[in-house]
Amino acid sequence: MLSLTESLWGELRGKRIFVTGGTGFVGSWLVETFLHANTTLSLGAEMVVLSRKPEAFLLKHPKLKDNPALKFVCGDVRNFEEPRGDFDFVIHGATEPAGFADLDVAVESLEVCFEGTKRVLEFCKNKNVKNIYTLVLAPFMASRRAT
Repeated sequence: MLSLTESLWGELRGKRIFVTGGTGFVGSWLVETFLHANTTLSLGAEMVVLSRKPEAFLLKHPKLKDNPALKFVCGDVRNFEEPRGDFDFVIHGATEPAGFADLDVAVESLEVCFEGTKRVLEFCKNKNVKNIYTLVLAPFMASRRAT
């Protein structure tokens, strides 16, 4: 797969990326793909992942523990302390998993997503980040249409 996308990865050479939701289902795939590309293509990039439970994630993914290109910041997406340094990219993927069978739970989950997105955008403004990608609201919209 990397051979098909190799030309796209060059933009990350030497860059720092901040990721929310990097320990979830989609996020863990994103982290592992980044680390593989970073090593294989010698990108020299660094990824900083915000997680409420980084230790639990690393227990499930022990091969990632000692990778120097991967750092973790412990915190909640709604009120995290900003990590030090500059960031070139932000990928916001933190969300609360929720089904729409219980609309009270769905409303609470959406509130977490909105508050988290607001906090991530504040972070981007404070850090002057120009490259912002979000994965947050698509699952809610798809799930709601399906019911």
